[in-house]
Amino acid sequence: MLNKMELLSRDERFDLLLYQLREHDFYTFNHSINVANLCTDFCRYLNISMETRLSIVDAFLLHDIGYLYVDAYLLAKTEPLTPKEEEELSNHVLYGEEIINTYLNDASIDMSVILLHHENINGSGYPLYYKKDKIPYYCRMLRIINDYDLMVHPRNLKNEYTQEEALRELAKYVDVYYDKELVHLFIHYVLNKSIKVS
Repeated sequence: MLNKMELLSRDERFDLLLYQLREHDFYTFNHSINVANLCTDFCRYLNISMETRLSIVDAFLLHDIGYLYVDAYLLAKTEPLTPKEEEELSNHVLYGEEIINTYLNDASIDMSVILLHHENINGSGYPLYYKKDKIPYYCRMLRIINDYDLMVHPRNLKNEYTQEEALRELAKYVDVYYDKELVHLFIHYVLNKSIKVS
């Protein structure tokens, strides 16, 4: 179906990519919706303008679109991953960049969000090993909210964190994985809202 996308409008191609993700791996699709909703609401809480929120939400929705190029079996695998499998999963950010450049190159999607949302504040992330302020603001935000949603809504429910446990985990890794100021703001936001995205 992807090979016919050049016949479609920008919005149709965007929707089709999300549909393909839903069919490929429903968990990742649902996670992407959760994260986009939470990120945009957090931006609203931070008084970020409506114009900016509208310009960034598509990137939040498509942040894991690269998983379309990763075998669904590997995404759902419960056994320990081999180093080769871990590398393949990590490549989803590169695949995502490729997908956007191929099918949505006429859309104003913030590519940094797709490519850099697994960078860590201490430089231990991927794919470019960026540190601190070299990581764009919305990538640092997504790094936090992505992990928060994975903790409170894991693929395997045996690994589920409570809201409080997830917030403690984020606080534990400030200045390692996460931006300290954004983590503190996010914790305040969640506690204020008493929110757990469903």
